[in-house]
Amino acid sequence: MKVAFKYSQHKAFKPGDLVLLWDKRREKPGIHKKWDNLWIGPFKISDVAGMNSYHLETPNGEVIPLPMNGQLLKEYYPEV
Repeated sequence: MKVAFKYSQHKAFKPGDLVLLWDKRREKPGIHKKWDNLWIGPFKISDVAGMNSYHLETPNGEVIPLPMNGQLLKEYYPEV
C-alpha cells in the first residue's frame, strides 16, 4: 500500500523582505487568550542561512544570531 504525503510548500523569502515571527512561547493552550495575536515583529530578512532558514534583523538593525525556520515566518505588509 502506497501512502502519499502532502508537504506544505515553503515560502521563498529574500533579503529585505518584512516578515512576522510565530511566538512559540505563547503557543500552548492556557497561556494566551482566544483573540491574542501570536505573531511578533516585523523583522527584516537579513540573509538566507540555508534551505528554508533565514537570519532576521530587528527594526533597530540588530541581527538575531540564530536562523529561523521559514515555517515560523509569514509575510508582513505594512499599512499604507
